[in-house]
Amino acid sequence: MSISLSAAFPDGLEEAGEYVTEMLMRTRLKPDKTLLVAGAVRTSQYDYFATQVIRHVVMRGREYDASAGEHEFTDWGAISDGVRAFLNARV
Repeated sequence: MSISLSAAFPDGLEEAGEYVTEMLMRTRLKPDKTLLVAGAVRTSQYDYFATQVIRHVVMRGREYDASAGEHEFTDWGAISDGVRAFLNARV
């Protein structure tokens, strides 16, 4: 599982996949499957600089109201389905 805010948006899925590719190259891991998972914005846990990066870099040009505060992008159903598929493939 790779957790990334990029995975929350259709136009970010390619970028989220590139993060996985980079990690696999660096670690030389060879998983059978990968799952891209959208993360969440947890503004209460960020300092000023992290908040600015989220607002002006990560979420720039995307439909997200930074003044709305915390936001859950995670599709818990998709995670559940992905984990079930992984476990069933192992049985």
